[in-house]
Amino acid sequence: MLRKHLTQLQILDYLEGKLSPQQIAWLEEHLANGCTPCSEKVAWWRNVLQQVHASGELTAASAPQNALIRAKNIMHESKTALQALMQLRQARLVFDSRSALLAAGARGSAHAIQQTYQLDQYTIEIGMERQRSGNWSVMGVLLAGGRAASEPLTRAELFLPNGYGLQMSSSQMEFYADSVPRGSYIMLLQHDGNQVQIAPLQVGEEL
Repeated sequence: MLRKHLTQLQILDYLEGKLSPQQIAWLEEHLANGCTPCSEKVAWWRNVLQQVHASGELTAASAPQNALIRAKNIMHESKTALQALMQLRQARLVFDSRSALLAAGARGSAHAIQQTYQLDQYTIEIGMERQRSGNWSVMGVLLAGGRAASEPLTRAELFLPNGYGLQMSSSQMEFYADSVPRGSYIMLLQHDGNQVQIAPLQVGEEL
C-alpha cells in the first residue's frame, strides 16, 4: 500500500507548533516508520525556519538566490519572509524507479534512476546516472501539455539547502548537469513566466 506523503503545509504547521497533539502523534509516527522523502523535507524546512527566525529575514544561507529574487518581487511589507518563500509552487512526485525496485524486492543502490514529477500542465522527466567518480549526472526534460513546448526554458538550477547553486545546461526544454555530488537538492525550472520547484530532489540517495 502506498504511503501518503506530508504536504509542505503540514510540515510547516508541525515545525511552527500549530498542530493538535493527535496530528503531531500521527505525523511523528509517519516519520518514525521510515519515510525518507518526508524526513528530508522536515529537515530542510527546519533548517530554513531556524535561519529565518534567527535573522528575521530570508538570506542567501536560508534560501536559494532565485527564491530570494522571487520573494522580493512578490513580498509586501505586511507579508513574512516565510509566506514569500511559499509562493514557489512544488511539483508532485508521481514515479520513482527506486520505489519500483523496492517493490520487486531488490536491494542496494541504483546506478540509474528515473523520476517523473507533475505540476498543473507540466510534466518533468528526470534521469540520473552514477559516474565512475561517484558523482552523478542529472538530466531531464520539461513537457507542457504532454509535449515539448515551443518556448524554451529560461532557467534550470540545482541548489543545496544552504543556498549553494549549480547552473544546469539547458537547450529548449531539456536540462543537464554533470558531476553532481550525491545529496538532497532543490531544483528550480522557469518556463514562460512560470517557476516549478522540486524539493527535495534526492540525487543518488536510497529511498
